[in-house]
Amino acid sequence: MAFSTRVLLILLVIFTVFQLKIDAKKLQIHRKRRLMNCRFDKIYQLGDSVSDTGNCIRENYCGSHSSCAKSPYGINFFHKPTGRCSNGLLMIDFIALESGLPLLNPYKDQSANFRHGANFAVAGATALSAQVMAEKKIVMSFTNSSLDVQLDWMSSHFETTCSPGNTSNQGGIRSAYTLL
Repeated sequence: MAFSTRVLLILLVIFTVFQLKIDAKKLQIHRKRRLMNCRFDKIYQLGDSVSDTGNCIRENYCGSHSSCAKSPYGINFFHKPTGRCSNGLLMIDFIALESGLPLLNPYKDQSANFRHGANFAVAGATALSAQVMAEKKIVMSFTNSSLDVQLDWMSSHFETTCSPGNTSNQGGIRSAYTLL
């Protein structure tokens, strides 16, 4: 009797785990379809540490001084620090994955592919410029890449990628999704 109860319990656990995997997969497919139906083929991100995928660690100003450039950041998911102020994925990463797009590369990564958009966010960034902050006697000790700097980067990026002679940017930014 004890043997059959044990076997029944093991079968129940196996069935439950199998069912949970199927349900999780269905949920993942359903969510993915919802964002894929939006049909954007590029994502552009501006922001701060909540969305920085590695610009801060590539800047001269904060660079390697950033804790996001060192362990334990990135150890569990990427197996190395990436510049994300997280050990795992950021919200922008989930949006890209659920949209069927690759993770966004940081704009400051000179060797990156920006075919599916770019990330201009920098950890520690503020909405006010460094000049306005200085006028208010607020010292910016981490980065000078405020929102206006990120907008300048974005403008420069669009000038090069959306130029009439550029064949690598098919469709331009008409079907892009921009987050701030």
